[in-house]
This record gives sequence, C-alpha cells and structure tokens, in this order.
Amino acid sequence: MIVRLQQLNPTIGDLEGNGKRIELALQQAARDKVDLLVLPELAVTGYPPQDLLESASFREQCYAMTDRLVKATGTLGSGTSSTNAAHTNHPTSPNHPTHPTYPTHPTALLFGNITRHDGPGRPIYNSAILAQQGKILGITHKTLLPTYDIFDDLRYFEPNTTFACLTFNGWSLGVTICEDIWINENEIQYHTYAIDPVTELLRKGADLILNISASPFTKTKHESRFRMLQAHAERCGVPVLYCNQTGTQTDIVYDGDSMAFNGDGRLIAGASSFCEDFIDLGVMRDATGQGCELTGMRGEDMRGEASLQTSHHGSTYPATNHSVSNHPVTNHPLSNHPATTYPDPQERLCKAICSGIRDYFQKTGAGKGAVLGLSGGIDSALVAVLAAEALGSDRVTGLLMPSEFSSEGSILDAEELALRLGIQTYQLPIGDLYQTALQALAPVFGDLPFNTAEENLQSRIRGSLLMAYANKHGDLLLATGNKSEYAVGYSTLYGDMNGALAPIGDLWKTEVYALSRWFNEKYFGREVIPVATIEKAPSAELRPDQKDSDSLPPYDQLDAILKLAIEDQLGEAQIAKAGVAPADVVHRILQMVDRNEFKRFQAAPILKMSVKAFGTGRRRPIVQGWSGS
Repeated sequence: MIVRLQQLNPTIGDLEGNGKRIELALQQAARDKVDLLVLPELAVTGYPPQDLLESASFREQCYAMTDRLVKATGTLGSGTSSTNAAHTNHPTSPNHPTHPTYPTHPTALLFGNITRHDGPGRPIYNSAILAQQGKILGITHKTLLPTYDIFDDLRYFEPNTTFACLTFNGWSLGVTICEDIWINENEIQYHTYAIDPVTELLRKGADLILNISASPFTKTKHESRFRMLQAHAERCGVPVLYCNQTGTQTDIVYDGDSMAFNGDGRLIAGASSFCEDFIDLGVMRDATGQGCELTGMRGEDMRGEASLQTSHHGSTYPATNHSVSNHPVTNHPLSNHPATTYPDPQERLCKAICSGIRDYFQKTGAGKGAVLGLSGGIDSALVAVLAAEALGSDRVTGLLMPSEFSSEGSILDAEELALRLGIQTYQLPIGDLYQTALQALAPVFGDLPFNTAEENLQSRIRGSLLMAYANKHGDLLLATGNKSEYAVGYSTLYGDMNGALAPIGDLWKTEVYALSRWFNEKYFGREVIPVATIEKAPSAELRPDQKDSDSLPPYDQLDAILKLAIEDQLGEAQIAKAGVAPADVVHRILQMVDRNEFKRFQAAPILKMSVKAFGTGRRRPIVQGWSGS
C-alpha cells in the first residue's frame, strides 16, 4: 500500500478554495497511483475556525463539501483515463489535456472536517473521514479536546467516547486527530489526560497509527514533536504517520513538518517546513508477516506504472536525516522544493515569521504592500528585513519621521538599511505637526512639566501619518514592537502600537538582537542591518538624550524576568529566588506587566512564536487585584 501524507495550507472558512485544493491533491495522488491520500485536521475548514462553527449555514456547507469530496473519489478508477497515468503537470499547464480526464487509480481519501453529532451536547465532532470510490468507508472523531493556550476545542466539539480502527486494503488504521497523540506530551507541562487514544487503538488491533493534525509552530516545537512521535513509535512497536497543516491563520503559524516513523523509532521520511509538501510511504508486512513497516518512496519512484511490489527503485531514508522527503516533482503545484526543516533555530524563526507575514497579506487580500515606520532602531530594522523577505522589497515602504529629538545617526541608519534592502522610503519630519499640537494643547497642559504626554504625542503623530499612508495607498501597516516592550507597556497606544499585524511581538528584545545578527552573519553574509543599529544603546528618542535604560533594567535582565513570569508562569517569589534580578526590580517589572494589560488588549495580532504569546493564548483580566506574588 502506498500512503501519501499531504500537508496543505488552507484558508479558514474558504470552503470552496480549500475543497478545490483537496480535489487537486486527490487527482494528483491518483495519477501517481497512491492508494491512500492523508490530509490534515479540518482540511476543509482550516484550523481553527472558531465561532464560524456556531453558524448553522457554515456547518451545512461543510457537510456539503464532505459529500462533494466523497463523490470526487468516485471519479477515480472510472471514466476516461489520462493519456499518461504518471502525468505530473499542473492541470492548468499547456501540456495537460483540456478535456476532462479521470485518473484510473482508485485512491482513497482521509481528510479532516466537521461531522454532525445528533445527541445531547455540542452539535458537531472534529472528525477524520475515510472515503473511496464514492463511498464513506469510516469516520472517527477527535477524543482529546484541548482548552489551553490558543486551543478552545471543547467550546465547539463533542468528544469521541468509543474507539475503533478504520479498515482499508486489509490494514487496520488507528486514526487519531492532533491532540489525541500529544497525550501528556504538551509544552504546557501541567496538562494531562486520563484517556490515551493511541493505547486504545492498539488494543483494537491497529497496524499503524495515523495522526492528522493542525499543530502550531513554536520555537521548540520541532524537537518536542519529533521526540513525542518517535517515543510513540518505540512504545507501540508500530509505524506512526503524522500529517500536519502548514501556513498561517491570522496570528498562528503552522509549520507542516509532517513525518513518519517505523515501529523501532527510525525516521523514514519528513516533509518540508512552512510550505505545502508531501511524503510518500510504502506500507508492507514485516518479515514476520504479522507486523507492519514503512519504506520511504522518492518522488520519481512513484511516476511509472510499476507497483510498489515490482518497483526496483524503492528507497528507505537514513534514520539520521530528519529533513528528508521526496525529490521535487516537475511542475507539481503542491510539492516543488527540497525538504528542509531548518535545523538552525534562527532560520526556523525567520521562516515562521515570513510565513506569517506572507499568508496574512495573501489570505486577507487587504494590502497591496506593507508600510512601517523606520526609526533607525533595531526593531523597525528587523521588521523591514522580514517584510522584504516575505513580500519582496518592491512591496515594502518605510516612512522616516524624525523629530527634534531624533539623532542624525538614526536617520542615516534608517536610510542605509532601506538602500541595502531596496525598499522605498519617504521622509516626513513631524516637527511642525508636533509644535502645532503643543500649541493646541497649551491651554490644558499649562505649565505642567514635560512628561510622557509629550513623548506619546510624538508617537501618535507618527502613527497617524503611517495610517494615512496605508489608507491612501491601500497598504497594511506593520507594528514594530517586541515582546519585552509589550510586556511592560513601553509602547504607545494609537502610536507605535498601530498596525494590522505585529510580526516580532512574540520576540524578546534579546531575541530581536540575536535574529538581527543572524541575518547579517548567516543569511546575507554581509552587513544589511547597519552595525550601528545593532550596537547603539536602544532609545525611543522622544526626549533629549533618552535611553531605554532610563526606565528599564538591561534587556538581558528584563527578558529573564519576563520569560520566567510569562512563558514559565512563575510567581514573584519564585522569580526573585531564581536570582535573575534583585527582588525590588522583579517586583517593579511585574507591576508594570499587570498595569499594561489594557494596552495588550488593543494590540495588533501578534504572530505566535513561543509557548505563551500575548493574544488569544494568554487571557488575563484587565481589572483584577491579584498581586502576582
């Protein structure tokens, strides 16, 4: 049996578009004589569909798409055969026949969608549906419904309560859905479940474990996912096949990273990260004739008429290579790049953020390009680099908006960065607007001393200019704040927090520096972000001789406190005991975090990179009286 794990990049709620992608993948798999095509969790709706699921009309259209996809499997193995069963060109390419063609191989489809639940409880299941030749062969439902971090499955879905394998081509498939396989393995350490779906399916005689997933990216997810899947394979003694969603849904990045292990824990194949890709696997009986084992099938091995049994080209991937996959298939619309999982953590971070920016623009269709404020500082420099990488330099514009407090060096650094990136810039000094605003406010400011009101006024003028440019040119504004600033409120509402998306809002300031250095040293191999930008003392430049250190401890110390508080969720006493900073500094910083919840509540969507990002995965009340000690 030949199984293809096909990771797709759906758009949430685009049922027609997602359905067409699935049909395309199904037709391609049939041409390639794949027996079973496996797609990710909720491949029809995209994950997470959130409150779209509360719409009865949306649910009915989801059910209709299931009917359509089941029917599509019925067109395979019948009708007019292709002129070349191994033809791999895109259906819209000049080489493809213009008349309808039906691949002759009866490929089965395992895909994720919602299904009805008619009894008491929630109205739907999160399901995996197995179909072939126009019929549903079986359906299984998600058992473990997570409610931590960004997940809210129990809000919408009824949990599965019974276990059975799906039978296909003489094999017993133990099909699980995302969280079902993460039993007690989550990055949220306290979370455990009383039920283990994998063990239950093994008791039912599963020959292999299949997991269809929509598992978000985090900076440590590749390693934890690999260890978890490998441990399951070794514990269960059967192959484990994992098919994950890729792409970005608003603020949540999915890395794909689909992979398959044999029952001894050896990695057989892995798909690329951050792109649509597939891996083909040969499933056969082991030497005992009772068990099951996998072999990796390279791309060209699947193109000929030979079956798995008669092919002489089958190849098993080396267990030491964690980023192997099919060779690219010529003109194939869904798999056209060599597999890589970006083992360098900085490169992985770069690819994740670029995926987030690119998909946000493409899927919303709301912006022709990106605009951002270029201050000459490290944050705006990094966002400019990421935006240019994600969208292309020709779609990125930087506005330089100096004031009387801006240093000449900052202006020069911003101009030099733009020149090296090849992005367009405009210089819009804010001095006159600032003075006009001060004159208008003079009756109410009176003789009160200069304070954050005047500082924030400058930021809000800049924010207004950026939004005006975005509105006039049909662009989207990218916010340039980092996680450290958002955490302690070192940012201005309706000023530098303006934006449609905050690409680096889940990077600590120390991580911003590290990624910026990586771009220069490893990615570009030359100085693109000016060294002066990286080395100078950070400053908001909103008053004379201002430095961030006037208000905040050094960023290495600040970030250590914040990481323990926000990502590790330690209390004040525990953080002070850890010795990362004096107790009075810890107390002051945590007070700042609590006081600025209202700002984060109004922030642009922040691309999630860590186990605990600001946004839907961290829900703290604005009005509350707990001290955090």
